[in-house]
Amino acid sequence: MGKARIHVETNDNRVIFTPGEFVSGNLVIDANESLDFKKIEMKFKGQAYVHWSERRGSGKRRRTVHYSARETYFKQAVVVADSGGNTKLPQGRNVYPFQFQLPNDLPSSIEVSGGYVRYIIKGKIDRSGFFNDIKTMMLFTVLDCIDLNQNANTLTPSSGSDEKQLCCWCCSSGPIEGTIATDRSAYVPGEFITISGSIENHSSTDLTGCQYSIFQQVTQRATRKTRSFPVEIVTNNGPGCKRHSSAQISNQRIQIPALPPSPLRFCNIIDIRYYVQLCVETPTCHINLRIPAPIGIGTVPLQMAGRMPQPSAPPMSTEDHAAEYAPPPSYSAATAVNIETKATYEGTATTFAPQYNYYDWSQSAFTYNK
Repeated sequence: MGKARIHVETNDNRVIFTPGEFVSGNLVIDANESLDFKKIEMKFKGQAYVHWSERRGSGKRRRTVHYSARETYFKQAVVVADSGGNTKLPQGRNVYPFQFQLPNDLPSSIEVSGGYVRYIIKGKIDRSGFFNDIKTMMLFTVLDCIDLNQNANTLTPSSGSDEKQLCCWCCSSGPIEGTIATDRSAYVPGEFITISGSIENHSSTDLTGCQYSIFQQVTQRATRKTRSFPVEIVTNNGPGCKRHSSAQISNQRIQIPALPPSPLRFCNIIDIRYYVQLCVETPTCHINLRIPAPIGIGTVPLQMAGRMPQPSAPPMSTEDHAAEYAPPPSYSAATAVNIETKATYEGTATTFAPQYNYYDWSQSAFTYNK
């Protein structure tokens, strides 16, 4: 019985693309001997999927309710070789070039609890007779372009404030008030958020500490229900606050790791947003005071974030600004997830981690936030 190994290679080993780009490469088959086959086929697919379950009822009526939804962005099948009923796949290395163009409006790749946006290339040798088909699969990242220069509010600070009363059945006291503010309202991965805030403790209870954090808010929409949940990205510890006193958080910096941009455009069943949060720790019998301030995460940095050209200097083109003030992006993988498949795929990784851009200003003449 003949045997073959099959895998997908993209040109220059690229695994990150933007909407509208061409994805090209080769389907490579290494056959130990000549093989009977019907056809060799490739499939290209982009899709989003959400699924979660909830327990309902009690006792004998307790049951599990499932919620799910699926969205397909493109699905294309191409036959790259057809045996015509009497041709065998030759022994040795067989290479089949491919190329297809991504649609212009695609959401960024993302893997979250209970959902994903994935882009897949599959290859298959459709065997003759009783032989099993031989398959392979490759996942790649699509990264939507969110240009901070197109957002008129990028330089506008974001802020939030709130208060709560500490009280229980036997006593009451004055409120706890908190504020948080950022230096801007949108950033790219690799930049620092400068956070300031205050805590006013009018209560008779000492507050042991606080945290300032970056959160990702995930919203998933199934056919019958919508759910939303926060994901903590980065957290730093801040000061406590004695009773009847105040505490300040002044120009504290927190760096943004590689993250998918927000909003998740062109996807109707998953959305992500970001916010920074000040969490004031209260005694164990109370709920902590949490104060959010929304921010955006883009893929193209603000060109003039670092410094302004001198008035006597000649005007600079957009390309000059980008070269002068921002380093080229590198790419960093998010947390890998297990890929569950119903079929067996040759040469296919069992995990996948989307990759997102990350700007390292330490490798550039750019001096902002160094």
